[in-house]
Amino acid sequence: MEPPKMTETEIVGLVAEAASWVNQMREQYRPLATSLDQSQKTKMRPFFPQLGVERFMELDVRGLNKKGSYILISLVKQAYELDSRFTKDPSDIFSVAEEVQQWAQSGRYER
Repeated sequence: MEPPKMTETEIVGLVAEAASWVNQMREQYRPLATSLDQSQKTKMRPFFPQLGVERFMELDVRGLNKKGSYILISLVKQAYELDSRFTKDPSDIFSVAEEVQQWAQSGRYER
């Protein structure tokens, strides 16, 4: 049996609520964090593509609505694949940002 689907209005509302919650958590915990120095930021930048909170949440919610299971969401699947790729050979440097961009351009994320 296929899980019930959200309406477009429900999706838009949930995306807005989820993005708001993420932003609230960032503001709440940011004062407790330690800033990375420029060298650390430079090393970490390729691993953190900048989708933005709203776009990330939209992909997440639409993926869940379409697939019915978190683990089947394309965004989650890609994250696991990239993690596995890195874990298998950490010396094989690749750009996560480029990988995400390629998936987005090829339409591999749920709409």
